[in-house]
Amino acid sequence: MNTTRVRPVALVAACGMSMVMVALLGRVVQLQIAPSAKLVEQKEKQSRVALVKEQAIRGDLLDRRDRVLCATRFGYRAFVDPTILPEPVDEAIFRLAAAIGEPSEVLAEPLQKAMAHNAVIQAEEMRIKEAGKPKGIKQILKVALRMETNQSEVEAAVADALQGKTDDDKPKLVKYLAIGSAGKLLTDEQAEAVKALHMRGVGLEQHERREYPGGVDIAPIVGLVGFDEKGMMGAELRLDKDLRGVDGTTRFVRDSGGRPLWIEPGQVVMPQHGHDARLTIDLEIQRICTQELSAAVEDYDAAGGRCVVLDPLTGEIMAMVDFIRKPADAVPFPFEDASVPREKGKGKGPELPRKRWILTQQREGADVNPALAKNRCVEDVYEPGSTFKPFVWSTITELGLAQPSEVFNTHWGSWITPVGRPIKDVKELPDQTWAEVLINSSNIGMIQGGQRLSFRQLHDLVDRFGFGHKTGLGLPGETNGIVTTLGNWTSFSQVSMSYGHEVGVTPVQMVRAFSAFCRPGELQETADDAFQAVDFRSDDLRVLKGRRTRGEASFLGEQARLE
Repeated sequence: MNTTRVRPVALVAACGMSMVMVALLGRVVQLQIAPSAKLVEQKEKQSRVALVKEQAIRGDLLDRRDRVLCATRFGYRAFVDPTILPEPVDEAIFRLAAAIGEPSEVLAEPLQKAMAHNAVIQAEEMRIKEAGKPKGIKQILKVALRMETNQSEVEAAVADALQGKTDDDKPKLVKYLAIGSAGKLLTDEQAEAVKALHMRGVGLEQHERREYPGGVDIAPIVGLVGFDEKGMMGAELRLDKDLRGVDGTTRFVRDSGGRPLWIEPGQVVMPQHGHDARLTIDLEIQRICTQELSAAVEDYDAAGGRCVVLDPLTGEIMAMVDFIRKPADAVPFPFEDASVPREKGKGKGPELPRKRWILTQQREGADVNPALAKNRCVEDVYEPGSTFKPFVWSTITELGLAQPSEVFNTHWGSWITPVGRPIKDVKELPDQTWAEVLINSSNIGMIQGGQRLSFRQLHDLVDRFGFGHKTGLGLPGETNGIVTTLGNWTSFSQVSMSYGHEVGVTPVQMVRAFSAFCRPGELQETADDAFQAVDFRSDDLRVLKGRRTRGEASFLGEQARLE
């Protein structure tokens, strides 16, 4: 063999192959850096960037002893594609209903409606297709999809479409239908039973659901989250930012069939789960208060009652109960619509008959979901009456305007005030000491003591004990209360306020004010942030949000503690 000839040929071949490889490499670089418009269009058709969200887990709400008040649970819901559900449909519905533990009629009604919807679309599409007209049938279906519409109206709509009165925005076939009771998740056994059916057109999807093991006793305080996992009421709304967390994302390139191809570096962002929050509410104390309050309301045939349990040294709310009862003989009060102007000459309206009226107005839906109920402990005010007298008595005594041993003339329980108002006492005594005025709750003695205060002094004591201001608990809907301004204060106000009238307070304000008598003397400070979010996923149980100062009114403990 002539080796002198082979070597040049091999060298030429090697050079040629090298040039081809360089050309191919250059072409690849050119396609990557500056592809043609046609290639870009084809690439976009064949592969796209997909974004998948990974939902953050909402934090739990716990009571002061770490009992779960509400938590997030993941489960499955079944869905069907009515267009490919196997025949006979009745048998498929029966088997599917048995698997998820629902009555067959619960599945049949929405499924039959969806299939009727699809049948109308498919029938009219075929009808127009056979006539050689375009498939735009929006105008037809506006009429045809109403199941109660008669045939003549459908035919008229079809005729309009065949004359060219059509568009391309046609309704779509129903290919997804969630089945089962709304908001109900399948058990693990039910999910496995659905998988075991191996039924075409039936699938499972994972759902997140908020559950409330704390029960109805705590529902108005805990509140509610909506379908978008955002807090709507109560602590769920107040702490929504911390409880909700931040969703994660994953970006990847997929082919035309939706199958993943690859993931670029840095395209996976892990979710930041929400933080747990611990309330100062004690679930067991809440249960006891609910039980005792409801029994007392029934025993005394009352329309309702409210109870607040507070630690006077820390200001922590340990229970808050609002119980409403509807007596059998009570009827709704005919409230007037304030937006409708009263006719001239009508005065105050006709005198109402003597009946037992239902005056408490509840939010719509509260009977179905207790979390929707008003929390009257913070939202509604009442006139405190004699329970307000200790605040007036203590202020007068502190200022030295009366001594506990000083004797007041209580006029045998019947007296006309300086402003002409007749006043009576329960105990008809000729005179009482200043201490006995408080013990016997004497209206006459308390008003006489109140006359020794200036308008400003009596007005300021209301502010001093926290009335007319929110407590700072942070619950949505909390009211300030009602206090007459100093500019509108009159001699009648001085008399009324002395024995607990002409002032509107909430139960939480009243309990907080009374706690001053259980402390060294100062009132709890108003909370800047009444809630804390506690990261129970960390090793040291670190407090992430919120702080409290001594004596602050709060729903959360001063620190995260394990007991």
